[in-house]
Amino acid sequence: MSLAIFTTLSAAGVFVATPEKGDRLMLTLWGILTFLLWLCTFHTNLVTCWLFLSLAILFWLLAGGVGTSSERVTLTKFAGGWGFMVAAVAFYDGTAALMKDVYGKQILPVFPLKPVNKVSLGDFGTKRFVDAEKQAA
Repeated sequence: MSLAIFTTLSAAGVFVATPEKGDRLMLTLWGILTFLLWLCTFHTNLVTCWLFLSLAILFWLLAGGVGTSSERVTLTKFAGGWGFMVAAVAFYDGTAALMKDVYGKQILPVFPLKPVNKVSLGDFGTKRFVDAEKQAA
């Protein structure tokens, strides 16, 4: 998807393709895609939600760090540290999901985003009543 947008913008003359600009555009587009996927995690758990948000931030940090100036090098180093944190969260989330499948119960806490007062704020912030869903099913 990011390659298609990059090629289309380059062919239309809107975006002049240089290696640095191309890298920035690709990482920014991946950040946008990950941010949109983060919006879909509001019905899962807090760990998965944090994983997708921190991954989007990582892509934007990496996009800002493309280049050779000293500020960009510092930002890239910070993004590298942030990437290790994202990897740790991803390993934790994956391990929790695997252990739940293997043992049939939640071993590692992932903090499910449960309904409060029988009202769920999922589906992009729309209110859904939990009892009505259970009766419809």
